[in-house]
Amino acid sequence: DYSELVYTKGNPEKPKTETKNSNGYKYNITKIVIKDKNKPVTADWNSFARQFIRDNWKSKDVSNPITDQFINSNPDLMGMFHSSDPKSSGGMKLYNFSNKWENNNSNLTLSDGSWNNYNIVSIYEGGSGFEIKKNDNYGPKTIITLSADDCFVSNAAAPNPEALKKEAEDLIDKILQKHGLSKDEIDKFKKDHQNDINKITKPEDVDKIIKSADEHGKDEKKKKDAQKQIENATSGLAEKTKKELEKKIGNETDPEKIREKINEFQKDQDQKKQKEADQKQQQADQQAEQEKQQQQQKDDAKVDGEVTKQNQQEQQDTGKAEEAK
Repeated sequence: DYSELVYTKGNPEKPKTETKNSNGYKYNITKIVIKDKNKPVTADWNSFARQFIRDNWKSKDVSNPITDQFINSNPDLMGMFHSSDPKSSGGMKLYNFSNKWENNNSNLTLSDGSWNNYNIVSIYEGGSGFEIKKNDNYGPKTIITLSADDCFVSNAAAPNPEALKKEAEDLIDKILQKHGLSKDEIDKFKKDHQNDINKITKPEDVDKIIKSADEHGKDEKKKKDAQKQIENATSGLAEKTKKELEKKIGNETDPEKIREKINEFQKDQDQKKQKEADQKQQQADQQAEQEKQQQQQKDDAKVDGEVTKQNQQEQQDTGKAEEAK
């Protein structure tokens, strides 16, 4: 997501939000700067659609504004923008937001989708321009079509390489800081990519280097998260157990997979401890049984000895009695 990484390309004109009137409808429009306004790609139309929504509607809940992320992730919105869904006759299902959004200085009131509510139901792009649709007797009807010329302005100004290089370095700082890298780590990245930075002559070169920085930042954050997980998991473990866990994790760097390996290891350790405890208990039970048997044998031997002694005494007494006769 590079939405916050907008940088100056020396635009020939800075588009301003304008209010237009067409077919009795008042709406706001802000042109989007693209490479060539006569050749917009899907991403350009998507950018315009997001801006058009923000220009013409606002959330009734001020604490939950309409953001690019919300538009992109909601299946009824960006997911339907280029769709020819037969039910809606194509386009975003804006009618699903009639109770959540309200007009933003426009009169493009949203329909709730019911058959007798003839307000706006969708916006759509399917190769013939940007269409605004209303509910009608026989289904959705296009009431306004905006051409590429209505929606975009070309970025035709010659770029300034030195300004682009400076901007690229500033953006690298911002991106890598966002991913939690230290100043030394950021400086190292810029040093390692100094040759690429020196070769920047056009905005596309900046795009390339900041995407590389973003990927690097994500990888480094993933590594740090993984290392932190390992440190937390091995903290307090005996050295032998610690080495066993580190061996199980190996060279894995994905935090989710590391978490799985740690959980598996802890489960194995718990089972191992339980097995050892069971074995100790079994040994203790066997020892107790053995001691019990030994004590029983001693008791039996003692009784036998006393019986023998008693018998001998009786024999002696009998012998003395015979002699006395």
